[in-house]
Amino acid sequence: MAAKAQSIPQDNTGSFVLSQNSPPISLASAVLASIVPLPEHPLIVYSIFACRPATSDPLEQLEVARRTVLLKNKGQAIVDSLLPAVHVSKDSAALYVFALGSTACTCDVHGVLSRLEFETLICA
Repeated sequence: MAAKAQSIPQDNTGSFVLSQNSPPISLASAVLASIVPLPEHPLIVYSIFACRPATSDPLEQLEVARRTVLLKNKGQAIVDSLLPAVHVSKDSAALYVFALGSTACTCDVHGVLSRLEFETLICA
């Protein structure tokens, strides 16, 4: 009886290839050619959300919250969207949510972030 060959999982993300040979970026690169129109006197505000104590799977809860933020952005321009970023370190894990605004009118972006709530996370 022949032994079954072990299959090695494919790296569909291409991260292995990119980690070995990262693409060169220069001033002529297309990735730098995009322009995001910012409001006059731009302001970046953010909130930090952490898992409640004794959360069973904090990384899963952060991912659910991140996806919830992305769903709220559907159909909005990037400057009107909430921008989530998950930060995980040895000692902590948190969801940062950023919003763009203007120093001329900070109440709009502060209001959007202050109304943002998640069942399993607390605003730090």
